[in-house]
Amino acid sequence: MRSFAALLAVLLLSLDASAVIIDSSDGTGNTIAPVDDPGFESVGKRGSLTGIYLGYGWVLTAAHVGDGDIVLGGVTYPAVGGSEIVLIHSGSLYADIALFRVDPAPALLPLSIRASAPSPDDEVVMIGQGRNRGDPFSYFNPPSQDDGYLWGTGRAIRWGSNVVYQSGNDLELSGKTTRAFTTDFTRNDPGDECQSANGDSGGAVFIDDGGGWELGGVMFAIAPFDEQPASTAVYGNLTYSADLSYYRTAILDIVTPLCGNAYLTSDEQCDDGNTLDGDCCSSTCQFESTGAACDDGEVCSDGDTCDGGGICLPGSLLNCDDGTYCNGTESCVTGVGCQPGTPPTLDDGVACTDDSCVEGTGVVNAPNDGNCTNGLVCDGAETCNAINDCQAGVPLVVDDGVACTNDSCVEPGLVVNDPDDLQCDDGDICTADACDEITGCSNTPIFNCGGPVPTTPTWGIALLVLMLLSAGITAIPRQD
Repeated sequence: MRSFAALLAVLLLSLDASAVIIDSSDGTGNTIAPVDDPGFESVGKRGSLTGIYLGYGWVLTAAHVGDGDIVLGGVTYPAVGGSEIVLIHSGSLYADIALFRVDPAPALLPLSIRASAPSPDDEVVMIGQGRNRGDPFSYFNPPSQDDGYLWGTGRAIRWGSNVVYQSGNDLELSGKTTRAFTTDFTRNDPGDECQSANGDSGGAVFIDDGGGWELGGVMFAIAPFDEQPASTAVYGNLTYSADLSYYRTAILDIVTPLCGNAYLTSDEQCDDGNTLDGDCCSSTCQFESTGAACDDGEVCSDGDTCDGGGICLPGSLLNCDDGTYCNGTESCVTGVGCQPGTPPTLDDGVACTDDSCVEGTGVVNAPNDGNCTNGLVCDGAETCNAINDCQAGVPLVVDDGVACTNDSCVEPGLVVNDPDDLQCDDGDICTADACDEITGCSNTPIFNCGGPVPTTPTWGIALLVLMLLSAGITAIPRQD
C-alpha cells in the first residue's frame, strides 16, 4: 500500500472527488438509507455534484462545488444568493469547504459535527452522487484478476463503507489548503467497500468510533495511480475528505441559531449582527413592523421607517434651517450632515453706509454722515448719500455784508469779521478813514487840514527857551 507522502506527489493530477463506487454485488445498490442510517436523507444533489444539509437552512459542500440549488428527497431548495461562505484554513489560506443558505429550509434534523479528528481504522459511511459502477477491469495483474472498476454511466445518491486510512495532514490543492483524512479502496474487504468517483465532491463522510454516527468529513479529491486510466476506480486509490473537526468551531459559529451573530438561520427572519431594536431587525432577529422608526445611517435623512421586511427606508430630507435669515440658508450634504449657509451680501459698494443684516428686515445699508466728516466745521457738515457716497458740506457763511471787514472762519467754526480801515481809504489825506464793523467805512474830514500854518506867540518862544536851557540845550531853532 502506498504511503500518504507518496500519494501527495500525484495528487495535483487527480480528479475532483465524486459519487461512491461500491465493491459489493453488482454496484447498483445502496441507493436507500442503510439500516443504521447516519444521515442519508441529508445528502443531496448539487447539480452534478453533492451537498450536505447541515440544518437551520445551511448546506455544506466542497468550495470548488460552490453554491446553488440542492435537491433533497426529490425537492429542490433554492440557494440564497450571496450567502456562500468559504471557510478559512488558517491566516489568509482558504480551505476547500463552503457553506451557503437555502430558503425555504428543509424539514430535516440538524447533523452533529464530529469534535475530534478521526483515527486510523475508524469506521466510515461515505455518501455521494457519483457515477455508477461499470465493468471490472485489470490494471496491475494478469487479466485473470480484476484490479478495479470502470466508471459507468448515470449517477445516483449512494452510500458505501470504509475505514480511515490516515489523518491529520494539510493538503494543498488548486490554491486551497485543507486539513484532510483519507480512506483506501481495499480489495476483498467485507461489506460495502467504496471509493469516491466523479460527482462525489461535496459528499458526506460519517464516522462512528463507538459513540454513534457523526458528520466527520466532506469528500473533495481522489488520488489515482500514475498512468491509471481515466474514469476508473482501482484498489489502492485514496479518497480525500476534509476533516470537519478542524473546522467545527467555524462551522457552528455560522450555522448554530444565535441571534446577533450575523449568520441567518432558519429560525430567524433576519440577523444583522446585533440584538438591538430600532434597526428593522429586532433583538430577537425578526422583522420589525412596517412604519417602525429606524435610522438608515444617512445623516440627511429624517423620519426613516422600516418596510416590514428588514429594510430601513429613508425619510424626508433633513431640514437644517435654523430660522435665521442673516446667516444664510443651511443645507444638508449627504454623508456629512447640516452645513452652514452663505450669509447674504451686505456691502453695497458705498463707503459711507453702515452695512448690516437685521432679522425680519434683511440687508440694511444705512447712510451714516459720521463716516464722511473731515473734522472741520468751517467747510460745512459733510453728508452720506446712499447712492453717491460722501457729499461735501455747505461752508459757513462768513460775509457780514460790510464791505470793509475781512471775513473768515477760524476752526472750530468761529466766524471772524475784522474791520480793515485800509479798505476805507478814499485817497484824501485830509480825511480820517475808518471801518466800522457795523456801519462800514467812514471818511471824517481832518480839522484845519490844508489851511495857514499857525505862528508861535512871543511869550511862547520865551517859555520854550527857558525849557531848553533848563534841559541843557543852548541851540535855538531857527525861525523862518
